[in-house]
Amino acid sequence: MWLGPDEAMVPEGDHSAEAGPFRQRRVDERRAELHVMLTVPGQGGRFQCQGAFDSGDDVAANIDIRPAEDPQIVALTPALEVAEGAAAEVKCEVTGTPTPTVTWERGGRDMATLGDRRLVVQEGTLVVVAAQPGDAGVYTCRGRQARRGREVMRTVTLSVLFSPRIETPHNSSVCAWLGTPVTVNFTVWAHPAPTATVAWQGKILALQPLGRDGARHHYALQVTPRTLWDFSSELVLEASNAVGAVRHALRLEQAEGWRLPPGSVAGLVASIFLLVLLGLDLGCCLRKGRGVLAWTRDRLRHSGKAPGQSVVNVSSLDA
Repeated sequence: MWLGPDEAMVPEGDHSAEAGPFRQRRVDERRAELHVMLTVPGQGGRFQCQGAFDSGDDVAANIDIRPAEDPQIVALTPALEVAEGAAAEVKCEVTGTPTPTVTWERGGRDMATLGDRRLVVQEGTLVVVAAQPGDAGVYTCRGRQARRGREVMRTVTLSVLFSPRIETPHNSSVCAWLGTPVTVNFTVWAHPAPTATVAWQGKILALQPLGRDGARHHYALQVTPRTLWDFSSELVLEASNAVGAVRHALRLEQAEGWRLPPGSVAGLVASIFLLVLLGLDLGCCLRKGRGVLAWTRDRLRHSGKAPGQSVVNVSSLDA
């Protein structure tokens, strides 16, 4: 015979919805069938089959019967902020029958296989041992029932609060030519978003925001050294947020070598073109002058006038 989850004997008879979810049917002296129709989550439980022999010995066997339930995530924080260097835990609770397997992923990779000692998974909980700015991002909790092919997933955004860092391709100095604008690019890496300023010779320069890439905020500015004294001053880059502040100085150095001033390339081409034209004009004038002089001398030979008059005639003809 069969005993139900309440340890009472399961009623005998044909199985029907009106008769209840459990029924047993005796097949013969050695066999009894258990019929179960589970329609509501939470039904079912542990059933026990008992048998008695003529010798007086008893035997029993248990079986757990529960309705299958798709996996569901019942507890998960959608977003979490943690300070740099601090610890945090993100618990992902998944229910379902059979019990789902819980995994954590980042960038499509199972975190249990990454071998990171600061980001570990313990019994479905993501543990951040010592948060770093690079840990910020989107993490995925996945609950899977492998035999049923069912799964559920949800994401968590982890934000790490840290003071600004200033990154610049110019290292510690910027090279510029006298009178020529130079562009200075730099990036402020910070969360929350920073406030950035650049000072030069006691004045705050205008910044051009170039957008952001995650927690990296990009900026650009232009500065023009107009005197040699300008090369002895520094560009002072400052950034701050609710966590902290940072200051970075860039020296303005005079570039070595010769360089054409702005617009001089076009001017140089125009000058060469004018010189060519002047050369052609000069050649024409010389040839014309020689012809006039020869014609005048030829007249002098025929007229027999004094050489002094010939000079006057030549001048009058040239005029």
